Amino acid sequence: MFNKIFTNPNSLNFDYDLIIIGSYRQRELKILPKYILTIPHVSIYGYYNVNDFNRLYFSFFRTNQLLDYRYNQQQIEEIAKPLLPITKQDKTIVSNFDLPNNFIAIAIGAASVDRNFSQWEAVIDEIFAQHIANNIVLVGAKNATIEAKKIQQKYPNKITDMTGYCSFNQTAQIIKKSSLLVCADGGLLHASNAVKTPIVSLFYNIEPTVRLIKINPSCALLNKTNINNIKVSDIIELIGQHAINGFYKSKH
Repeated sequence: MFNKIFTNPNSLNFDYDLIIIGSYRQRELKILPKYILTIPHVSIYGYYNVNDFNRLYFSFFRTNQLLDYRYNQQQIEEIAKPLLPITKQDKTIVSNFDLPNNFIAIAIGAASVDRNFSQWEAVIDEIFAQHIANNIVLVGAKNATIEAKKIQQKYPNKITDMTGYCSFNQTAQIIKKSSLLVCADGGLLHASNAVKTPIVSLFYNIEPTVRLIKINPSCALLNKTNINNIKVSDIIELIGQHAINGFYKSKH
């Protein structure tokens, strides 16, 4: 669609017929040169400023409208997903990790307390007790390393701990190699959507439809009071259903 994409406004030469900006929110406008709005422009989100809508779908539908394309809803939903380019270097790095041939990825830790599920060890205990999976790879940021190490030491031959070890894109490549991602709402959920790995996801407050996409078959559990009120048995039931129904994708 576009021949050149700039991430730095100072790189623009402003020799354009039309500029597409994200929104008219102050935090976005203040990073743009003042004279940019003197050029003909349109906005994806305009003044729409709420949290509970699916921004991915909104951006695809809005671009379809602005550029006068003729895609219908079904066609858009068949292509709409996040874009996450993974370099050859990152793919090579991940290929050199000693990962099992077939595994479930579980993302532990969270950027905020209200999205931090604290019962992953119990979930993993049940996965192995019910023989749902033979191997698990733990992923997540550095704030999850202590919890991950504790769990990995419990199952040294069944769990590979990659928390705090990889970049975001490398972690996405690990998720791509997995058959399923189990996680709370967060950045790795979007990464899983980008690489089209099915998800069993946990949500607090935000409706799952705001995050999940139709071309990546996934399911979710929601508790608007506390994410830790979500029952381990319910999580295991969803993971088990995927295993029985062949919901897992083919491994890469």
